[in-house]
Amino acid sequence: MRKISFLLLYISFLTLLSSCADSPEMVAAEGACQCTSELETKLSPNTVNIIIEATDSENPSQFIQDKLKSMDSAQAITFLSQDMEILWNLDKKNSDFYKCMKQLEEKFNNQFKFDKEETIQTVLMEMKKDDCAFGYALLKQEAEEKKKK
Repeated sequence: MRKISFLLLYISFLTLLSSCADSPEMVAAEGACQCTSELETKLSPNTVNIIIEATDSENPSQFIQDKLKSMDSAQAITFLSQDMEILWNLDKKNSDFYKCMKQLEEKFNNQFKFDKEETIQTVLMEMKKDDCAFGYALLKQEAEEKKKK
């Protein structure tokens, strides 16, 4: 009887441990949030807010263009000269963001690719739960652009 009780206790303990373990999607979302938060620190707060706000708009590209037109000259210069250069180089192999995301894919032995629609959607949902607004906005807009192509 003691063996059965011990076995049941052991199985319960393993079940509890496995339910507490983070899913691959949660780990990927946390990693993507880390990659995007590093990127976020390099951008002006104004640009970060515009990217976050654009996510909820019907046409994010138009939203960003409209925001750019309404900026004062100092904000526009920062946006166009510094921030846009960073954003345009995100997919370059030598960018920190690209390297960070590739390391994240390698962490999962390339089983988790961020160029697959279902992967991106699952990770986006986890990022939204984790309150990773900038990362969510950036990856969601990228996913929308890929859908159009």
